[in-house]
Amino acid sequence: PERARVRFELFDVLGRRVWAQAEKFFQAGFHEETWDGKDELGKLAASGRYFLRMVAENAARQEIVREVQLSLIR
Repeated sequence: PERARVRFELFDVLGRRVWAQAEKFFQAGFHEETWDGKDELGKLAASGRYFLRMVAENAARQEIVREVQLSLIR
């Protein structure tokens, strides 16, 4: 495990980006990030299914990509 530059992006079921977090550097270990339920314009996102993508890039420029599906119920 090593330090990595990480970014998070959230997409709707049509593949449109709803939200993105500015890239951050994280040390190896467990971390939590919170989405406030708002889109990039600050409006509340609609109920529905979304896909969260996390991309981590280490010093050697190797990328690790993980995607999870989530549901927002208002």
